[in-house]
Amino acid sequence: MKSQFNPSNKSSKPNNNKIFFEPNGEKDFIWIGGKNPCFLALKNQKRKIFEIITNKNNLEDLKSFLDKNSLKHLEKIVRVHENTFFQNIFHQDFVHQGIAVRASKIEFKNQFDLLEELNLIEDKNLLPDVLILDQITDPQNVGAIIRSAVAFNFKKIIFCEFNSAKETSSLIKASAGNIEFAEIFVATNINNLLEKLKKIGYWCIGLAGEGVENEKKIAEYKNIALVVGSEGAGIRNLVKKNCDLLVRIETNNEVESLNVSVATAIALNEIYRNKNV
Repeated sequence: MKSQFNPSNKSSKPNNNKIFFEPNGEKDFIWIGGKNPCFLALKNQKRKIFEIITNKNNLEDLKSFLDKNSLKHLEKIVRVHENTFFQNIFHQDFVHQGIAVRASKIEFKNQFDLLEELNLIEDKNLLPDVLILDQITDPQNVGAIIRSAVAFNFKKIIFCEFNSAKETSSLIKASAGNIEFAEIFVATNINNLLEKLKKIGYWCIGLAGEGVENEKKIAEYKNIALVVGSEGAGIRNLVKKNCDLLVRIETNNEVESLNVSVATAIALNEIYRNKNV
């Protein structure tokens, strides 16, 4: 049988009519780069896959992956190009590993969807922990936070509607593709959301340098909504006031502060560890 793969190495420049625009005029897509992020995106049934670009070195691995995961129907949209081709898709420092996927963006739900889901859970012992990012804009930090959150079973993640990171190639890569396992919600009003979460049965705990208690205190609580703030400003003042408790990550006095993604990972691990002892 003739292979459905369509290698094309004639030009290092993308055909804009074919690669960057859908025939139906759909432009709401994103480029995903890197082997693990691409493979996880291909397995995510919530994404539409428009095109797969690979270099020759990855072709056999890609073909094997598609075969093992019942994705052979995607072979017809595979294109083979030299590595120089990827420079037209990603910025110069992006580590693409010779593979890229053009896919639909993840559909973010809103805070009302989240509250509706949580209110339907009658047994409050079964409420999932949630993570709230208060105006964190750096895609590297947000991606790293998503990676840690998924690793420690905080799969419901809330972004602010404004002053928040968007889904980008860099964010997906920083998450090591784990954004595919997360449920992301967008909140128009974090303070209102915190009040509603408290009524459902959540403890709203903010991660802040001025917290009186250290991260060990978190172990005393269940049904946690963990709030983390931006790299410079931290959690906004009104959001802090609406938290039930502020905790800090304890470090030696020589270190002024930790990167927000590192501090968040420590707090998430503390919660996860105490649930599994």
